[in-house]
Amino acid sequence: MKSDWAYFYKILLESIAKIDPAYFELERYKDVPAIRERVYCYELYHQLRAGLKPNFKYKLHGEIDKSGHDWIIHLFGGLCPNPDFVVHTPGDRFNLAVIEVKRSKSHIGEIKDDIQKLLTFIKKVNYYRGILLIFGPDEIENLSIPDKRIIALWHKEPSQIPKPLKERLRGQEGKSPMDVVKLFKK
Repeated sequence: MKSDWAYFYKILLESIAKIDPAYFELERYKDVPAIRERVYCYELYHQLRAGLKPNFKYKLHGEIDKSGHDWIIHLFGGLCPNPDFVVHTPGDRFNLAVIEVKRSKSHIGEIKDDIQKLLTFIKKVNYYRGILLIFGPDEIENLSIPDKRIIALWHKEPSQIPKPLKERLRGQEGKSPMDVVKLFKK
């Protein structure tokens, strides 16, 4: 699974860097541009699908509605989580990644809720890694990431590789995200 993860993480970083400014910030008629999560996520989905090999053993799905999935709802205490992306084998309990995306202007409570959701998917639903991807120019409040299996990335500007938030790396500050890929291959 480590090699699958390293491959996917590399493609994820490359895909994020390919997001065009038109999908990062939406131009609006007679108004200032707006940063919209759904527009960003649709483009990220497109870039990921274009970058992943057709024979990659996991499937990428976006915003799978978990309503009606009693086992998942039970694990989440009666709530119905809809992660932005999952990289999984449908019908299997051993899955690669769950991804939550948030605008940098999001309320800190929403971001913390997503971190908790990622943690639950990792611990109870058996996802190998969780990714919190924050995009937008606004500075991010220092987050506490409770588990080293969750990677927090900040995509500050379009057409650039996102930077890991320092809290996640624990001693890896200053390294590029591609250096982090090498850590996961070990």
